[in-house]
Order: sequence, then C-alpha cells, then structure tokens
Amino acid sequence: MIEKIINKRVSQLSNFPKIIIAGFSQGAALAIYIGLTSKINIDGVISLSGYQPKISNDSFIKNNPRILAMHGRHDDIININIAKLSYQKNFLENFTLKILDIGHEVIDKQILDIQHFLLGIHDYE
Repeated sequence: MIEKIINKRVSQLSNFPKIIIAGFSQGAALAIYIGLTSKINIDGVISLSGYQPKISNDSFIKNNPRILAMHGRHDDIININIAKLSYQKNFLENFTLKILDIGHEVIDKQILDIQHFLLGIHDYE
C-alpha cells in the first residue's frame, strides 16, 4: 500500500525525487521496514522514538538507505535498550542513532537534526 502511494506521487512529478520516509513510534518501525525492504529505492529514513522490526530473511532487504534514528533515554513507551538492541543489524556506514534526554516525544532540537539529515541527502543538481 505504501509503495502504491509513493509510486502514484512520483508519477505526478516531472523529475524523479529523492524519497525519504519518516515515522514516530510504531510509524518509525514501519518507515524503517519499508526503507529496507521496498522495491522502490528509498534514499533516507527518519525514525523518531521507534525501533527496527525483525526482518526474518535477509533476502527481503532490498535497500541500504541512510537512516537517522533518534530516541529518548527516558522513553517509557519503547525502552531505549530495546530500541538499541533492534538496531544492531544495521549497516553502520548509513546508520546514525542519536540518544537524547527526553521521553517518548519530539523536541525542537530534533527538527534541526532532521533538517541537517535532509540537507545531507538532497542533491543540488
């Protein structure tokens, strides 16, 4: 379903865009899963207070997008240790985990980090 939405949106554009998906909490897990397994080339994933769901077979992994994961040290919904454990299988060159002194929330500093992440993916051609 998500791939269908992305394909529809891309078909409406004149240039093929960079595709970045993001999510918060369970939506972050979905964003990472789609980013890694989609047939569409996903350029980046932003995970806020989420985790990486288990992918049962490595052959399902189709992409190696840049991933920015940000998580609160005091998150009482998705414990930071569970989140860190779920991220152990990521490709290190494309994965960044930022741990902040927050709970299960988004703060202004994260918006700036997201901006820097997006500018790093954006090409100016």
